[in-house]
Amino acid sequence: MPFVHDHGFELKSRTPRRIAVTALVGAAVLVVGSLVAARLGGEDHPPLGKTLKVGYNQGSIPQSAIVKYIADKVDQDHGITVKPYPVNDANQVNGSTADGKLAANITQHAEWLKVIVANEGYQAKAVQPVFTQAFALYSQKHTSVKDLPDGARITLPNDPANQTQALLTLQKVGLIKLDKDVDPLTAQLDDIAANPHHFTWHEVSLDAIARSLPDVDAAINYAYKFRVAKVPIKQRLLLPPADERFAIQLVVGTAYEDDPAITRLKAAFADPRVARFIKDDLDVETQPAKLPTDQRQRAAP
Repeated sequence: MPFVHDHGFELKSRTPRRIAVTALVGAAVLVVGSLVAARLGGEDHPPLGKTLKVGYNQGSIPQSAIVKYIADKVDQDHGITVKPYPVNDANQVNGSTADGKLAANITQHAEWLKVIVANEGYQAKAVQPVFTQAFALYSQKHTSVKDLPDGARITLPNDPANQTQALLTLQKVGLIKLDKDVDPLTAQLDDIAANPHHFTWHEVSLDAIARSLPDVDAAINYAYKFRVAKVPIKQRLLLPPADERFAIQLVVGTAYEDDPAITRLKAAFADPRVARFIKDDLDVETQPAKLPTDQRQRAAP
């Protein structure tokens, strides 16, 4: 945002021309120098404008659909133009968001963002929940949870934030119990306090979980990941409601949080039409996140 410095120069008609010109040049140099210093020091950033690139994971059906819906149906009513931008790297998307190359992204929940920020130091933050994604338990070998044998081998995510979500899902349906003294948002395999079915665990990356199904008794992951991998829906054993604490967030660069364009973008994502689209047009495992009341009120078109 442009700003003005008062350098105390007062040019009067009786001031010699050379002095006046020198004063003006000096003032200009000081202003430009201050602007450059502020930009280099990270204290000031060019405004984002009204055309906003929003990143989404190109492998995510709901993320892609939501950003494209806003670009097609909603953005103009909030005075902006949204440009969907596919990405496939969590570090890259948050780096680009932090420095303003992307106005925002909707690729992660807040707990995963904490991991990325802690590891990479990106100045990015979650500012608004957008939608939730349920975890599902699938099996090629068994037709119900009751059929899982004692000592069944279960595949789950190997990254901390999503492993937590898998464990909370299994606890929700009574298959395991986590240590009551552990922060539930950081729980890992070592924090299992009760494992009555003596499950054993196979840890792999999110994108490899569906491929592990032939080699294990069951696998747990985001439900949409199994659909992307074309795993038949009949192999799904469980689909508990999503955990709101892991809602996918609108993430922006910390330096741009107060940019007027971000205020408009938040209102576009909170537009009631977006929630209806998520609820009515996407699959059952994807639902609109619960917005704080003040955000719902501000979003009304």
